[in-house]
Amino acid sequence: MMIGQLNAIRKWKNIGIDYFFLHNHLKAMESYEKAIEFDPEDNMAQICLRTTVESYKNKHRLNKKNKEMWLKIGEVYLTLSEYEMAVECFKQLIELDRFLFQAWHKLGYAYHLLNDHKKFISFFENPETLMKHAVKISIITTSRGPLYPDLFWLLESNSNITIVPSEGPDENFLSKIQNMPGFNNKVVIEAMSSTQDNIFVCWEKV
Repeated sequence: MMIGQLNAIRKWKNIGIDYFFLHNHLKAMESYEKAIEFDPEDNMAQICLRTTVESYKNKHRLNKKNKEMWLKIGEVYLTLSEYEMAVECFKQLIELDRFLFQAWHKLGYAYHLLNDHKKFISFFENPETLMKHAVKISIITTSRGPLYPDLFWLLESNSNITIVPSEGPDENFLSKIQNMPGFNNKVVIEAMSSTQDNIFVCWEKV
C-alpha cells in the first residue's frame, strides 16, 4: 500500500475518533467508512465503525425523527458484511414506516447478499404450505437507475417477510403463483411498467 493511502486511512480514522467524542455519530461513521474505502480489511476502522453504531443504538431507540440515521446504520452493517444485522435493522424501519422505500430496497439487497433466494422459492414449492402461511404477495418497484434492480418480489407471512430482486426467483416463478385464487395479473402488469417507488399488492389472503 502506498504511503499516501496509509496517511489517508490514518487521517479518516482520526477524524472519526474526533467526531465520535463530539457525539456526532453520523460524521464518525462516514469518516470510518472513508477509511474502509481505502482498505476494506482495516480491522481498526471496522471496530471503530461497529463501536459507533452500537453506541448510537444504545442511546437512541428508533423513532420517526431518527429513521434516516437508522437507515444509515443498516447501510453500515452492509459495509461490515453483517447482512443479518442489516436485515433486522431494515425490517424495524419498515415496521415503523411501510412506505420508506429506501429500507425496502436495502432489505432486498441484503437478502440478495445472503443468497436467500432458495428460501424464498421454497415457499412456492408446496402450495399447501404457501396457502397456510402466506398472507400477502407484492411487488416493490424502484425509481433507481438501470444498474439497480427494477423491482423486488415481497412475500409476507404472519411471522416474517422475505424480499428478493426480480431476477432472484427461477424463470417459472410467476407461473407458480398466477393460479393462486385471487391473484391479480393486472396489478403485475401495472407494476412491471412502473418507474416510481411503489408497492403493488398482487395477492392477499382473504
